[in-house]
Amino acid sequence: MHYVVVAVLLSAWIPGQQEAVPPNDQVDPRTELHSAIDYALVLLRDDNHQEYIKKLAFPADLAKAIKALEFDDIVASFAKDKAKVTIAVLEQIKSLEPKMNEAGTVAEFPVNVKYFFGRDKIVFEKSDDLWYIRN
Repeated sequence: MHYVVVAVLLSAWIPGQQEAVPPNDQVDPRTELHSAIDYALVLLRDDNHQEYIKKLAFPADLAKAIKALEFDDIVASFAKDKAKVTIAVLEQIKSLEPKMNEAGTVAEFPVNVKYFFGRDKIVFEKSDDLWYIRN
């Protein structure tokens, strides 16, 4: 695990490499679709499930979920049942180009990961200039 953290930190200093989590004075990584995917992967690999859900769950979907369950229960369920599969899905799509809607605000990637909760795609939606995961 320490090697992964060191590799991520070092990649931020290599010219031409994009930082997964930029310093505070830079643009939010969710402003671009592929940097949002990279950001999600960093959070998940670091087992930072709470931050992943806060930053990447579509705000309206998260608000609806919090009405039904406590936030800590949502995080615990995700960490236990969904995090590893989500990492596999994000790894699979990170270099692919999505199918976009006409407005350029919804991106769909086909998914070929077994057991992705009965879904054949992962959907991102842009809201207030930031990309979020819809499913």
